[in-house]
Amino acid sequence: MPVDILVPPLSQTSDSLHLLEWLKKPGDKVVKGEALFTVETDKASLEVESPESGTLFEVYAKPQTEITVRSVIGKILREGETFPQKSEADKAEPQITEEIIIQVESAPVEQKAPVDSKSANRLFASPRARKLANEKNFDLSHTVPTGMRGMVVERDARLLMEKAQPTARTESAPMSHIRQVIAKRMLESHQGTVPVSYMRETDATGLVTLRNQVLVELSESDIRPTFTDFFIHIVCVALMQHPQMNSTFENGQLILNRSVNLALAVDTDRGLIVPVLRDTDQLTVRQIANQRKVIVEKAMSGSVTPDELTGGTFTLSNLGTLGIDFFTPIINPPQVAILGIGRIRESPAVKDGEIYIRSVVGLALTCDHRVIDGAPAARFLETLNQLIENPSKAWM
Repeated sequence: MPVDILVPPLSQTSDSLHLLEWLKKPGDKVVKGEALFTVETDKASLEVESPESGTLFEVYAKPQTEITVRSVIGKILREGETFPQKSEADKAEPQITEEIIIQVESAPVEQKAPVDSKSANRLFASPRARKLANEKNFDLSHTVPTGMRGMVVERDARLLMEKAQPTARTESAPMSHIRQVIAKRMLESHQGTVPVSYMRETDATGLVTLRNQVLVELSESDIRPTFTDFFIHIVCVALMQHPQMNSTFENGQLILNRSVNLALAVDTDRGLIVPVLRDTDQLTVRQIANQRKVIVEKAMSGSVTPDELTGGTFTLSNLGTLGIDFFTPIINPPQVAILGIGRIRESPAVKDGEIYIRSVVGLALTCDHRVIDGAPAARFLETLNQLIENPSKAWM
């Protein structure tokens, strides 16, 4: 029996995936475990392996379409297997199923006078072509059919619609699959939490000095820790002192996490990706830098795995490299808090009655007020402030 190619459940937030491309075409030999096709989840692009060795016999989904989790999108013939011969009509059809086409006859209309021959003709159209015509309110009878056996298919309807529209000075920009999921997740966060943001400016002069000292001690082959790496370490130290901030809230239960799995917001060409660094509270700054570099590169290339995108207990978002001083980050449920970090900049400050030029950074903490009140949030920010002003305390 041919082996079904099933769509794997790779997303925890959606029951469908976006098929990017087939890496094999019907007739190609395939080996169990090799990449067969690529999909895009709500957070990453992933390769899906062949479930069996043999020959890719046929596929039912075309690239750049939505495919339902656990649905069958193709078949593989095992070695030595044959499949029933197709008819001559079937052989002329493309092996990637584009549309299910049906024949629809115009409903009989009582005529009292001779009618034009065109009005009596039957209209052959696919359901998707008819749906598009109904939505856009235009007549399919003027289309030039290009489908099999003279059928009007969706592309014919779209071509007619485009020709009928006047030239516009604007153009539509369809949202990508990931962008749509991001939009959905942001709306769910806004509707499902009670977000309150707390902000303060912190003297980062000590942190700047410490990082410069660390960089001097590194060899040319060492990864150079960024300010983000130092902030990750400091945040982990603060979370150990304020465990309520390192919790998740699901189904009415607050779960306090014993270790920190820090989620880091990464800007990619496909949208915002939030990969997770595991047990970050157990790592040194240099170890954090190594892990952060690897996970960010995977997020940028789209090779991050589903496991690397789940299980976060607290999120850090740093827009300082883009020149932002303050912003209000959005909570990543089921987490209860997220920290937004702005740029480190020089600013005049008063110390001991005199004016000095200091390095300052803006911090913005957004918490779910259902479980985190203002006072605990303020105390957490004060701990961060102390650790940034005196970073040596984070290494004691």
